[in-house]
Amino acid sequence: MRIPLVFLLAILCSGPVHAQSIRAVTLPATSCPVADSTLGTETAGNAGRVLSNPTGDFKSFGIMPSSPMAGTQGVVDFGASFFFPDTASREMPPVQFNLKSIGSAPRPLEARQLTLVVDDTITMVLGSMTAQRQNWPGSDVVENLAIIVPTHRLTQLVRGKKVEGVLGQSRFTVSERVLKDLRALLVAGLCYASRQE
Repeated sequence: MRIPLVFLLAILCSGPVHAQSIRAVTLPATSCPVADSTLGTETAGNAGRVLSNPTGDFKSFGIMPSSPMAGTQGVVDFGASFFFPDTASREMPPVQFNLKSIGSAPRPLEARQLTLVVDDTITMVLGSMTAQRQNWPGSDVVENLAIIVPTHRLTQLVRGKKVEGVLGQSRFTVSERVLKDLRALLVAGLCYASRQE
């Protein structure tokens, strides 16, 4: 069974019916030799928690979304997810970066260009994000945005101490909690891909 990456975040982070049907659980990061050698023990050890789907024909990892405060505009959440299409896979899949944007109108293509800056030194111009409008109470336009990028981009990101982003003209900062959870996501993916069965 193969599920497109673009639906992974919706599967992991949607309402209780979906969450219960795949039994997604939140776990602390547990490192392994591959993660320690890739990130260094200090970075791998400074990780948060990761959402995991422990059963079924696929394995997925993501991070818990933030809860935006009422009245918030712009980019209100930044996350990422991995999807291993079957339990035998040993390949690291690409990573999907996920954003939630709130505004007065849908974002046109030119306002969905994503750039991330790590520690004011590494600039990653990642390109156009796809957008899916979400039903939301009130008059605001809420969009879930996604882009699939090579895994080394997540590795560059989690090695940093500070990550800032630009989505069109909107600027945002990746919080320390989210950065720790992104480290946990990468650790989980590296350890799962290197597992011995």
